[in-house]
Amino acid sequence: MSGLIALVPVGHVNSKLLRIFHRIKPFEFYTFDTFKPFDAYDDLRRQYDALRVMSCLKEFASSHGFQKVLGITPEDMYYRNSTSVFGCAELNGVAAVLSTYRLSCVSEEVFLLRVIKEVLHELGHLFGLEHCANDCVMRFCERTDLIDSKRLGYCKDCSKKLKNAIRNVRQTSQARYCTPGDNRILCTSNR
Repeated sequence: MSGLIALVPVGHVNSKLLRIFHRIKPFEFYTFDTFKPFDAYDDLRRQYDALRVMSCLKEFASSHGFQKVLGITPEDMYYRNSTSVFGCAELNGVAAVLSTYRLSCVSEEVFLLRVIKEVLHELGHLFGLEHCANDCVMRFCERTDLIDSKRLGYCKDCSKKLKNAIRNVRQTSQARYCTPGDNRILCTSNR
């Protein structure tokens, strides 16, 4: 499974949307069936706890032999004290999760562009990229209009770092785990 990223739907995710992931370069995905993370849904908030989801996804990746895993859910999600987040990822870690809940809009085309940008953003974190000030998909955005205005792709600096990181991951069979709750968890929120 070296070089592949486990793509794990958390809840019901449209199959058309899942197929789009397989066209996002330079990443390679292996799609699994729907996964329900234990104890990750907060009934009072009516949202998934991103940290708990990522913890379950890390266990999933480990048990299936993957070094990287991306969860995607149509459900709303939060991280710690935030109202909500678009996505969350371990910096240079194993797990990332993306919520499409607040990316929805009237246009399917705009929705898909938002999803792809946020997938690229969260995967960038998984491969060690931090937020970037350039015109880049790694620019931090806390509102959908900011997502809409950012570039669909990595800047030259981030592209170079990403290429090296992907090569390094493919050359190693050891996944790097970080402890949930440490300062290497990066989220994109709309507060």
